[in-house]
Amino acid sequence: MNEFVAKHVPFSATWTLGVEEKFYLVWPILFFILLRRRNRNLILPVLFAATTLMPWRMAHSYFGLLAGCSLATAFAQASSGRVISLAARIPPVALILLICSGFYLVDLNEKWVFVFSGFVTILAAHLLSAKNWLEKLLSSAGFVWVGKRSYSMYLIHGLVLDAVQHFINPINIVRQIVVTVLSFAFCALGADVLFRLVEEPARRYGKAVLSKRRLKLTLPPVADKLIQHAPKHAVPDDSVSTI
Repeated sequence: MNEFVAKHVPFSATWTLGVEEKFYLVWPILFFILLRRRNRNLILPVLFAATTLMPWRMAHSYFGLLAGCSLATAFAQASSGRVISLAARIPPVALILLICSGFYLVDLNEKWVFVFSGFVTILAAHLLSAKNWLEKLLSSAGFVWVGKRSYSMYLIHGLVLDAVQHFINPINIVRQIVVTVLSFAFCALGADVLFRLVEEPARRYGKAVLSKRRLKLTLPPVADKLIQHAPKHAVPDDSVSTI
């Protein structure tokens, strides 16, 4: 879509959604392949090499998605103790330096975005396996609040930034700081609305659907029919979960 529109308009950032949607279609197939250890050791290096060596910049954007999903798969395996042990040993200061260097590399050239994604994946692995001051800091209320709304902020940040720059031209360092602060604030407010009205209701609905399916799989057929035909006041919510 963004190939047919100019930059700094609402649809100029749709390429990111296109990258994600393609990955979400392919990943379920890859997931079942990666569950097999023999296939995983062969396919993962090929996929990572493809996302880093291809000449197209968009291919590099798949590296972070692949790295995050691979990390989740690794932690879910029974043999993940080695991964957890290695991630926990990394000094927190070294991780902060890695993230800062990743920002610097991307600022120099966007082709290094896969390196930044790799550093973030290492940080995520460390936070999942270590207990230290960095983990406590990023688990504080403020960071958790922003983290839960970070995806919505990512979706709308282009719109907000363009709107703020329409009224405040960032021609000097002071205006650039003002634009950054205002854009972050408006992104946070907009993301909070999306989080409360879209993300949370969708998540609750998904959990309700899954819980009903699990209940049908665990209940005997007779008990399932009794619950379906019983009056609502006769079967309290908490009783269903304890049957």
